[in-house]
Amino acid sequence: MEIKTMKRIAEQELFRYQEHNELLLKVWEAGGHLDRLPCTAWVRAINGARAHFAATDPKKEAFFADYYQLDRARMRRTKRSMASMAMLYHMSESALRHWRNEFLTVTIMAAIQTGALKPFRSMEQK
Repeated sequence: MEIKTMKRIAEQELFRYQEHNELLLKVWEAGGHLDRLPCTAWVRAINGARAHFAATDPKKEAFFADYYQLDRARMRRTKRSMASMAMLYHMSESALRHWRNEFLTVTIMAAIQTGALKPFRSMEQK
């Protein structure tokens, strides 16, 4: 699996984080097994990436949560432009793009650790 593909998948999963949390809550309340759901690994990976940034740089974690709208209900989500985010955080757009790439990288590493991403699976099958 190429890095570009992993970044695309990670970004999709970051934007689906709230949806995954809602599903996990419903399954948990019904007494189901959370480990059987593929989104469980993604939620763990994203939570791990958030914890990493909360411990190392809370401002980055705040941007991470704000950009991907991790703490908002799906009904209230509105996509913000990078320009508006730059004004909000008093930073350049290029710096925020660098942060976004850093978040994706850490999220990918966490996803590999949790088993959400298996980058070498296609090579093993050949």
